[in-house]
Amino acid sequence: MRAWVLLCLALVGCRSIGSTDALDWEELFEAHGATGAFSAVELDTGAWHRSDRGRCTERALPASTFKVFHFMAALETGAVASSEEVVPWDRVLRGGAWDQAHDLRSALAVSAVWVYEETARRIGRGRFEELLQRERYGNRQTGGERVTFWLHGDLAISPDEQVQFLRRLWKRELGFAREAQDEVLAAMITRSVGSNVRHEKTGWSLRPEHGWLIGIDVRGERALAFALLARPAVEDFDMRAARPALVEAALAAIGWDEE
Repeated sequence: MRAWVLLCLALVGCRSIGSTDALDWEELFEAHGATGAFSAVELDTGAWHRSDRGRCTERALPASTFKVFHFMAALETGAVASSEEVVPWDRVLRGGAWDQAHDLRSALAVSAVWVYEETARRIGRGRFEELLQRERYGNRQTGGERVTFWLHGDLAISPDEQVQFLRRLWKRELGFAREAQDEVLAAMITRSVGSNVRHEKTGWSLRPEHGWLIGIDVRGERALAFALLARPAVEDFDMRAARPALVEAALAAIGWDEE
């Protein structure tokens, strides 16, 4: 009986633009100068919330959200001995917090591409392809001439697939070692107040321009995995400001912020 109830919750949890009792997702995105998609699943009940079923299945470059997968791949393959191993700075000036040595955790926090570019060389394209296939990550493609295939290559993933990946990570169901899954979740924490914890990772690509904000929001015993994919709809669009604002608006709209 419980399984049937959960199945029903999952089905009715899918909301689309245009349904009589649905949120006006198009208006929500327009209010922030964007178009895009928002997908989320409640990890205790399995109930889904989607802005638009079609857009939530459209794939795009993962950009720096791929660092979540990459973090665990670097540990599994021995590209680094541990998440605390420091990758020496190559002395190339890139600006800000990137201009220093980093370990995987600090590089994830500031999204230092050069650190993950170096570990990608150590891992190798072939090993990445094996891991992408094993974990069923997006379209599993590493094509492209550059090492950073998650930024400039053929790898693509949809908001729904991002959420499914995060759900498996939260439940420790990925093929990576449990310790690696624990470590990347800890590295993703952006806020923690009592039993309320937010795990997040951003991504930004110009091919074509789109931004991600993915994560897991924990409220005591409840947890929700979410993925926002935003595209500019106005000339003065501010991606850095719009992504968190859109996520908070979406979480409020589905009633997730209600205690």
